[in-house]
Amino acid sequence: MRSAALLVFCSLVASPLFAQPSLDRNSIPKDLAPGVKVYVEMLYSGVPAERIAAAITLGALKSAPATPYLASMLGDRPEVRAKAVDALVQINGAEATADMLVAALKTAADEIRPAAVEELGRIGLPAVKPLIAALPSDMENIRTLAAEALAKVGKLAEDPLIAGLKDDSIHVRWGCATALGEIKDPKAVPALIEGLKDAKWTDRWCCARSLGQIGDTRAFEPLLDAMNTKGYRDRWAATQALGALKDPRAVKPLVEALADETGLMGYAAKALGELGPAATPALAAELKNKKPALRAAVAGALGASKDPAAVPPLVAALDDADEAVRNAVASALGSIGAPALPALLAGASDAKPHVRSGSIKALGVSGDPRAAAPVAAALGDKEWEVRLAGAQSLGAMKASAGIDPLIKALKDDDARVRAAASTALAAIGDKKAVPALIDALGEQDDPTRLVILQSLKTLAARESDDQTPDAWRQWWNENSLKAPAK
Repeated sequence: MRSAALLVFCSLVASPLFAQPSLDRNSIPKDLAPGVKVYVEMLYSGVPAERIAAAITLGALKSAPATPYLASMLGDRPEVRAKAVDALVQINGAEATADMLVAALKTAADEIRPAAVEELGRIGLPAVKPLIAALPSDMENIRTLAAEALAKVGKLAEDPLIAGLKDDSIHVRWGCATALGEIKDPKAVPALIEGLKDAKWTDRWCCARSLGQIGDTRAFEPLLDAMNTKGYRDRWAATQALGALKDPRAVKPLVEALADETGLMGYAAKALGELGPAATPALAAELKNKKPALRAAVAGALGASKDPAAVPPLVAALDDADEAVRNAVASALGSIGAPALPALLAGASDAKPHVRSGSIKALGVSGDPRAAAPVAAALGDKEWEVRLAGAQSLGAMKASAGIDPLIKALKDDDARVRAAASTALAAIGDKKAVPALIDALGEQDDPTRLVILQSLKTLAARESDDQTPDAWRQWWNENSLKAPAK
């Protein structure tokens, strides 16, 4: 009975999303008991409340013939689907229903599988055994879905998952460690720490990641040991996990890891950013490091921390000699947002072009409407890089206050500024700029002509082979009144 129901279920859930049973209504047996048949037919109702009522009743009746019809409702809306699965549990038992849903992870259409994950999580402990059994699958997406479902089961699954860390299958160990990290219960910490000693780097990596997700400081020393091993993957995972622990003791070893020559530097900087204000002084000091790549990574970490105390050293770094570093600093200041606004507004009128352009870029990233006016004013700067930053930032902010200055910038002496201005006008989306973009097409040898043409197509919402101003002007005169207002 159980295997037959499972076979029927697999054949039904392979179809795409539907709002009623996917099984043909004409397949309902004519000799089905009238007290059951009426509710099976109700599963095909266009009214969700009626489908829910039918599922509840069929579950209460424990009607085995209703199994294939309830099973084919996995793609229904969540509240209906849940009642259909509840009915399957009443009819077939929780373990058999879990088997059906695990089979759906393997055979159902992609859009059905997340529903199976949700329902397996709701079934709880009876779903754990078949889910662990699914972890050795040759298909990575099945293993991932099974681990996700185990995490949704939650603490009820912990003991089997902890035991699974010692399974012979590497995929079972990976899935169990992954699920334990998602559950985030400190009970799993000792077993995961033990997993850091496993012979396989994949196990050590996954255990380190899960320890970081749980965030228990008991893992600090073991992760520090892992960070000091020779294996790159171990150090990578341990570095990320130390940041996730948010333990201030991690500042010193993570700062030391910034000097790593094997690619660990970026991960160490990111981990320091996750530590928040505790790491700001150490990160700020590294903004003066000799390596541009490290300075850029540190700037990104300070932006991620969103610590107001990071603003002064970042503003000073807007004058960095390296353009990539300046861009990273501008992005970081923009990410910090409002606390950086006064310093950025002051920087927008600094005597140094690098500082002005960096401040304008940061104001654009911040998206603060108070920055629109000074950003627009940057289009009148004497330095092209500042004007370029102003055009790009107005587009990023979608600032309507910048439309007129951007239209004027379509005649800028610098081609890069003209191109950025046209792109920004398209991003803002106000069709009042269409005539100006048409006029800007007039110069046949303008290197920005193709960029302007694409901006015009985007803003006018028109795909056309027309490339001449006259053709576009004629079309606009005929259609502008039909164009919807912004």
